[in-house]
Amino acid sequence: MKNSRGVCALIVTIGAMVSIPQLAYAGSDDGAASAPDSAQSPARSPEQIHVQPGVPRSSQPALSGKALDAHVLTQLKQRFDAADTDHVGRISIDQARSAGWGYLVNHFSQIDKAGRGTVSFDEIANYMRGMGARM
Repeated sequence: MKNSRGVCALIVTIGAMVSIPQLAYAGSDDGAASAPDSAQSPARSPEQIHVQPGVPRSSQPALSGKALDAHVLTQLKQRFDAADTDHVGRISIDQARSAGWGYLVNHFSQIDKAGRGTVSFDEIANYMRGMGARM
């Protein structure tokens, strides 16, 4: 008898879990119950990134390997050049802070091993490679 009550409770629980989503669709504007349109809202796993409707998909293939490494290095160089407002090939901690480059600000003393108060792009890239970045 005890096992049959457990089985009944399990069946009721499963039935409720199956019925609740159906009840949500029963309250639609036209009063008719309807299931979601799978073409409009495909099932997604939690690991997928949600892209807002209307955002165009990239026509470029995803980067990987050496192409990705080169892209990261280019992006890093562009960020360095934007922070190097005096165009001398070195930036100070204040320039990094003004550029919103928190990572560089937080690690500035480790990158500036010579204690000059400025760092070059190569010093930043070498530090990041030493920390495991592939560039």
